[in-house]
Amino acid sequence: MADCARTGMEAGKNGRERFLVPPQTPLCSLGALTAGVFGILSRKVSTLGVRKESSWRIGADAGFDCRDDGGLFVLKGAILVSNAMWLYPNVDMHRTEKQAKLHRFLEEHEVEKVIAHFRADAVFDGKPLDRHWIDVLENLDAKGWEVHGMINTLSSIPDSFRSDGYRDLYTVDIHGVSCFDEPIAGRRQFLDPNHPQVQDYVCRSTAAILQKVPFLRGIQLDFIRYYYGHSRIHMDTKQMWHNLRLAKGQEPVVFGRPGEGTVTYYPVRETIVTHDPPVGGPMEFVHDYRYCFCPRCTQSFAREHDLTLPTGDKTDIGQWILAHAEDAWYDFRERTLAALIRAIRQSIQDVDSTHQLSITHWYNAPYGNELLGQPLEDESERIRFGQAWWKWANEGLIDFLCPMNYWLQPDSFLDVLKTQKARLHHSVPQYAGLLTSRDYAISEAELPRYKEAAAEAGFRGLCFFHYGTWNR
Repeated sequence: MADCARTGMEAGKNGRERFLVPPQTPLCSLGALTAGVFGILSRKVSTLGVRKESSWRIGADAGFDCRDDGGLFVLKGAILVSNAMWLYPNVDMHRTEKQAKLHRFLEEHEVEKVIAHFRADAVFDGKPLDRHWIDVLENLDAKGWEVHGMINTLSSIPDSFRSDGYRDLYTVDIHGVSCFDEPIAGRRQFLDPNHPQVQDYVCRSTAAILQKVPFLRGIQLDFIRYYYGHSRIHMDTKQMWHNLRLAKGQEPVVFGRPGEGTVTYYPVRETIVTHDPPVGGPMEFVHDYRYCFCPRCTQSFAREHDLTLPTGDKTDIGQWILAHAEDAWYDFRERTLAALIRAIRQSIQDVDSTHQLSITHWYNAPYGNELLGQPLEDESERIRFGQAWWKWANEGLIDFLCPMNYWLQPDSFLDVLKTQKARLHHSVPQYAGLLTSRDYAISEAELPRYKEAAAEAGFRGLCFFHYGTWNR
């Protein structure tokens, strides 16, 4: 009982109290918990800098295993509710009534970490930070919330990179199409993590954000991945009449709208029933967004593995790699992202050794598999996106994780969380990303099931992505 009750207090940043528990604590009886520990659980204390009375869910176990879990006092059968939330700026968030709404939301949903978006591209280009946004975040910090910055790591493009002289900084898909020339959906572009200039840009930007906003506790990397998507179009050309000649053959077709961009689709199959009169049948076109098959990446990969790549059509190179060295190619991309993460971690800790590095990551490809009626793909985060996040965490590169486990029903949400927890060899806090949107609303009545799933899986809590739900 004495060991269980032996706790200490220390002041954290901004005067926050921290709850200290010995790393090795013996099995405690329920009576010992009640006498030695339970009485102090309602105080404003935790290693996370909890700003309000923390909520604990106590199980019915006769005994509790008191242990240190990444610095958090953890009991088997007792879960400290501690959630996170991604926060994006809007034009009137700085208004007093809007901030009051935000604070109420954070308190009601027991949010401790606020992960606030910053534009790395704007910082890199020397543009000033939005003073209203900084005031909002500084107010959160002063009231005891733990504020982290977040950047769109490889999809935030500085204006200075948008000229033709920088096209080799952009990723190239398996068809040989650069997103410099054909932005995805007419607007989305991704930088090549294998390019030294991209690595320098991200490292310098993250360090600059922390220098400009010193109360931030660290940086979260969103879009620390390769883009992936398999876009497919099925056409019935039976009644195209004489226009059928424009769709048949092996030539790609281009879709788009004036001023909004275009995308090239490549034919997979065609059916011509008769030529005269012109009667068509099913046709299929695809665009595979698999990256990055630019000359820098493919040549680096070939040198590393002593491979001779085919010459000729640039599309052949990507197909050849996937046919002859697929697993090695996935390893190459995974290691490319890991090297960038190491460099970023070093850059932010050069500013302050206490700064934390966290990431978002996908749970599956295709994401939204339940909406599509498709099963999960084993290790698809690594294969499709290059995100071997469990390796990065187990190496000690990541301080906490926010998997984007969107569009899942509570039971499958729990299954995914258990799989994610089992991949970690040591304690790295995980916050299960939960999306609420116009298309996929989660009611207040449903929310407890997701919270219970996170607790059962051993996650620290949820991470809310609300598209401004806090403001409604």
